[in-house]
Order: sequence, then structure tokens, then C-alpha cells
Amino acid sequence: MDEHVLLETSMHKVLTRRQALIAAGTFLGGFALGACSRSSARQARALQYTVQSGDTLSQLSRRSGLSISEIIKANRLRSNSLEVGQRLSFPGVKELGPDPLLAAKKQLHSYNIITRNEWGALPMKSNHDPMAAITRITVHHTHEIPGMMHRNDREIVKAIARYHRNTLQWADIGYHYLIGRDGYVYEGRPVTAQGAHARGINNLNNLGIAVIGDFNDHLPEEKQLNALKSFLADMQKTYSVANNRVYGHYQFVNTACPGKALKGWLQDYVKGVHS
Repeated sequence: MDEHVLLETSMHKVLTRRQALIAAGTFLGGFALGACSRSSARQARALQYTVQSGDTLSQLSRRSGLSISEIIKANRLRSNSLEVGQRLSFPGVKELGPDPLLAAKKQLHSYNIITRNEWGALPMKSNHDPMAAITRITVHHTHEIPGMMHRNDREIVKAIARYHRNTLQWADIGYHYLIGRDGYVYEGRPVTAQGAHARGINNLNNLGIAVIGDFNDHLPEEKQLNALKSFLADMQKTYSVANNRVYGHYQFVNTACPGKALKGWLQDYVKGVHS
């Protein structure tokens, strides 16, 4: 064969191998870049979340769909305990859904619970005492904070929280739960913290439940009253609180709370008339 032909053939083979290597490098480099880009994109899309009172890794795992180990790794956590106000990242998560365990519990009752996260509660401040064993329950109405009844229940809960936190300088909203006119039960101050609803030592071991509205002249509407009755019974069962340990606010301080009409209903409830 002509030496020129041999040279051209050899050069062609070299170029072909070089082109193949370049193409492979481009592919591999592109794959690496693509993988890096996807990794960066996942990090960029990581949901940022502020830990609220009562949050646990198990709960946040259920709400995010990530495993506990994935949350720990993404945030370089050194323990399973969380602190209120701590910032966490959830890679690839657009939003935290409701806790399916809580949702399952909701279906067991004739009322639905709106959690602190769902109505937009701020983290509880530090100026509070831990709640000891709950041995009594006190019922209130929210007429003592006037000028808000034209708002919807979520707005009222937020307004009460702002008033208690900012004006009264409390750690959080004073009540542990609020019963809305919409029939929902709003989670207030965490039950792990002593409330600020019955004044001073009266708050010891005392779960505070407020019914949204003014009930001096009339009772709550049917769905609100049914939610109160059902929720009150559940809390008594949960904490082993007998009827004679269920109080109206008026029994601790000089006030008409929870209103004349609701006071009468509550007195009958304690006697077992509404059971």
C-alpha cells in the first residue's frame, strides 16, 4: 500500500480515537455538570422552615416526606432534639403538609383541630413556666377582648395572640385552645406550657379553653357548642379530669366570663345534664 495512504489511514484512526475520547469526555463532563446542576437545584429548592413549639423530627418527617436521617443529614444535626426558632432545610420539598397522624386523629372526633402552624402562630417566648400535670379545666369566652367580632375566627385568634404577646407581654396566647364559631378547635398555647388565663396561681395545672364570642345573652350556635362539648369531654378523658374539676373563669376572679348564658350551660354540664 502507498505510504501516503498508510499515513492517512493511521491519522484517521488516531483522530477517530481522539474524537471518541473528546465526545466521551464531553458526555461525562456534561453528565457531571448535569448532576451538579440537579444537586444545586435541589439545594436551591430546599424549603426553609422555622421550628415551632411542639415540633419533633418524627412529626416533620411525616409532614415533609423525608426520612429522619435525611433531615438530620441535610441540616447536619448533632442530636434528635429541636429548639424553637431553629432553622431547618428540607431539600426537594415545596411545602410541609399536615401531619397525617394528626389528620387520622381528627377523623375520630366531631370537630377539626387547626394547629398553631396552620393559623400562623409565632414561636413561644421564653417567659413561661412548664405545665405540670393537668388536673382541671377552665372555660372562657373572648368577649373580654372586644372589637374583633367582625373578623373571621383565624384573624381573631391571631389578634388575641398579638394582644397577649405584645400588649400584655406574655409568652404566647394565654389559652391552650379556642373554639371557633366555625366549629373548629384552634390550638393555642402548647399544653406543655402553663397558661395565662385564670390569673396567677389559678393557672397551675389548669387547661384553658376559650369560646370565641360574647355569651352573656345567648349560647354559641349549634356547631360551636357541639365542638365545645365534644372537645371538653375529650380533654377530660385525656387528662382524667372529673366534671367537678371543670370551671368557669368567674370561679377564680371577679368576672362574668364565660358569659351568663354559657355559665348556665356549663353549670348543667358539670351536673351531667349535657353528657
